[in-house]
Amino acid sequence: MNYYIIGLPLCGKKYISNLIHNITKFNIININSIIESKYNDILLNIYNKYKYNTYLNIEYDVSNKTIIQSTNKIIILPNTILDNIYFIDKLKLTGHIIYVKEEYNSFFFRFINNNYLLLSQYNNLENIYNEYDILYNNITNNIINNNIINKPKQKDIEEFLNNLDKIT
Repeated sequence: MNYYIIGLPLCGKKYISNLIHNITKFNIININSIIESKYNDILLNIYNKYKYNTYLNIEYDVSNKTIIQSTNKIIILPNTILDNIYFIDKLKLTGHIIYVKEEYNSFFFRFINNNYLLLSQYNNLENIYNEYDILYNNITNNIINNNIINKPKQKDIEEFLNNLDKIT
């Protein structure tokens, strides 16, 4: 069984993954890091080199291969693959999908202080935040709220995972 971590860029997926790792001792796999390693470059350069559709195929291929080869892992997924319903069904068969949700104000603060690749194509950050929030809520009810002021603690994640296992 795997834990699949989804959420907007910079929302704290790595932070939550580390907390889950401390409890489960599952290894953490970040799909974006695998892509950067495979192409020996940062995501922005890879994206610019291959353009949108090819980049989406790269993300899907790396994600799919990683999931097929993984058990008892925490896998941080890129946002763009979550539009594929067949892929989502595969995730649900092999683990729990966890949405790391950050409040809009916190997201906005983080975004304006960072240059993030895929969101840069949108003019209205609130629209993209709302679109992805709807998408993530349609994918899973397993939500961990994370924001700058009130970050979840280890005990919060332990309780979350215990409740997650009870409903499975």
